[in-house]
Amino acid sequence: MDIHFNGYKVKYPFLNYGMQSIRQSQNIRSINIFIDLDDLFHTLHRPLINNEFQVAGKNASKQFVSNIFNIAGHYRNWAIKEHLIPTVWLFYTSSKKTFKNSLYVPSYRERFLDINSDLNTNTYYINAAIKESYSIMHVISKYIPGVYIIDSKYLEPSIVPNVIINLGHNKDWNLIVSRDIYMLQYSYMDKTTMVSPKGDNSIFINKGNLWDYIIGRERVYKDDIPHIYYNPELFIYAKALIGDKYRSIPRLKKIGWKTLFNYLNKAIEDSEIPLDLQIEKLVDLLNSKKVNIEEYNSNLYCSNVELQTDSLLESDKNIILDQIEDMEDYIALNNVNNAIFTRFPINLNFLCNKVVI
Repeated sequence: MDIHFNGYKVKYPFLNYGMQSIRQSQNIRSINIFIDLDDLFHTLHRPLINNEFQVAGKNASKQFVSNIFNIAGHYRNWAIKEHLIPTVWLFYTSSKKTFKNSLYVPSYRERFLDINSDLNTNTYYINAAIKESYSIMHVISKYIPGVYIIDSKYLEPSIVPNVIINLGHNKDWNLIVSRDIYMLQYSYMDKTTMVSPKGDNSIFINKGNLWDYIIGRERVYKDDIPHIYYNPELFIYAKALIGDKYRSIPRLKKIGWKTLFNYLNKAIEDSEIPLDLQIEKLVDLLNSKKVNIEEYNSNLYCSNVELQTDSLLESDKNIILDQIEDMEDYIALNNVNNAIFTRFPINLNFLCNKVVI
C-alpha cells in the first residue's frame, strides 16, 4: 500500500531544482505547502488498490493515516532543511450528498459521489478506510503545530488554498502539490508554484510551461506540436469549455483540447496579444459552435477557484477557518504513535522538528 503514497512525495533534489530560480530572485523565508488529498484519494480508486486495502483488513485505516501524515512530514522536513518556515495544509471533502456548486451545474461531482459511495463495490475497502480515518486525522493534526487538515465539506475542496491565502494566512511563497489538471489555475497565481508529484516523473508547472504540460498530459498531438502563444490566464476560460469529468462539469459541444488549440493557433499568432483579445477569440469559437452562454458561464463559475472564493458566505469561510487549531503536545503524539501506529509509525521527527533559520 505504501508505494501509492510514496509516489506523492517529490524528491528533495527535484524540489530544490524547481524552487531554485524563485529563491534566487527573491527572499523567501516562509512557505505554505498545500497537499491535495482530494486528488490523492482519487488516484487510489482502482480495483487492484482496493484489493490491497481489503487484504490489509482492520489495519488499513491505520496504515492510511500514517501515510497521510508522512507525506505532510516529507514536505515539511524538506522546507526545514532548506531553512524555510513551513505551514502544511492537507485538504479534501467528506461530502457524500451535494455541493454548493450544484446550484450552477446540477450534476456537479456526481461521478465523485458515485466513486466514493459506500455502495460502490469497486472502491468499497478504500472508501471504508478513508471514512474511518477522518476523525483520527483531524485529532492528530491539532497536536502538530503548523500542520492542518481541512475538510471543505459541501464546498469544492480545490478552493481551500485560495481561501487560506486570502484570509490572512499568506506566506512568502505557496507550493501546490497536486496532479489534478483543475488545479493548474494556481500555477499562474502570484507567489505560487504547482508541482505534479509522480516519482521521477514529477513536474513543476508555472506560467511558462502550463500549455506544454496540458499538451503532453492530454496527448493532444502525436507529432508536429505547435508553439503555444496563449496567455496562461486563458486556461480557466478554456477549462470551462472543455469541462471536467471528475467533477461532472460537462464538455460543451464536444469541444476538446485539440479543437480548441487548432482554432486558437490560427486566431492568435502573436504572444503579445493581450488577454482580453485572446478571450475574444475564444468567444468567437463559442459563437461559431453555438455554445449556450448560460451553460458556459455556469461551467466557468464551477471551474474558477477565485470566483467561488469571492462568493463565499461568512458561514462558508468559517467551515475552513474553524478547523485551524493548534494544541501542541509532542508527548501525547508520541504516546498515540507508540500505542496505535506501532506497525506503521508516523515520522514525528519530520512533523515536529524545529525550524532553524
